[in-house]
Amino acid sequence: RSHALGGVDLALWDLQGQATGQPIHALLGGKQRDRLAAYGTIYPLERTPAGVKRQVERAQAMNLRNFKLVADPWWLDDLDLTARLLRAGREQAGADAKLIVDAALAYRTAADGLRLYPIYRDIGLWFLEAPLPLDDLAGHREMAGHGLPLGVGDLGLTHVDEFTEFMDRGGASICQPDITMVGGFTGIQRIAAAAAARGKRVITHGYKTNIEVAANLHFLAAQPFEEILEFSTSQSPLRWETTRERLPVEADGCVRVPTAPGLGVTLDWEFVNRHRYRGGA
Repeated sequence: RSHALGGVDLALWDLQGQATGQPIHALLGGKQRDRLAAYGTIYPLERTPAGVKRQVERAQAMNLRNFKLVADPWWLDDLDLTARLLRAGREQAGADAKLIVDAALAYRTAADGLRLYPIYRDIGLWFLEAPLPLDDLAGHREMAGHGLPLGVGDLGLTHVDEFTEFMDRGGASICQPDITMVGGFTGIQRIAAAAAARGKRVITHGYKTNIEVAANLHFLAAQPFEEILEFSTSQSPLRWETTRERLPVEADGCVRVPTAPGLGVTLDWEFVNRHRYRGGA
């Protein structure tokens, strides 16, 4: 339901922007910045240090300077291998790069997740995303008490009340709403207001098409505090070819905020029709 509402909400904001000749960031109160630094999401992670270095190098070839490495449950099976993989990622990324780990709900308990904390400290992890099942508030709070910022939201939290609970009871310091899952621009603004009231941060989730990348750019551009943009490096054609616009990462690692009316992106109908589902009645 929230996903459907998010799609409708994004479409309505896009229509309002086109009808008034304004980009959505203007409808949100005006942009505070023209460009946003990005981080590249790398998934699935290779199982050899050389493979991880190649993945980071590929993202660097796209001008990305910061990176998110997505975990798998097997990370807990061989901590020595996991340490070598993450150190390889840090070595290729460089000392100044921001590194995030998305645990993707891979830890069964806080005790499991905390086994990896020495490795995370060793590589200078910026923050840890989605460490535990979302019904384990106590586990989140326990992990938050060990000095590493926790991000929550992703594709699992869909309402401002859920984010509020994780900030108030789960120790989360970073909200990561997916704008398509939380009711679009209308829903994400409520989450941002709740986070601001608590002195917490909002770093949007975004692993889908350039429609979502554009939406996140408009939202982040209008926020009082600058945050980083998620930029998926997925090789799926849906990620790159759904819109005519490509929204590239520029030479300094930043993505330019669209300025055309509405979302500032247009569907590539030839691509959409070629991939349309034609089954069923």
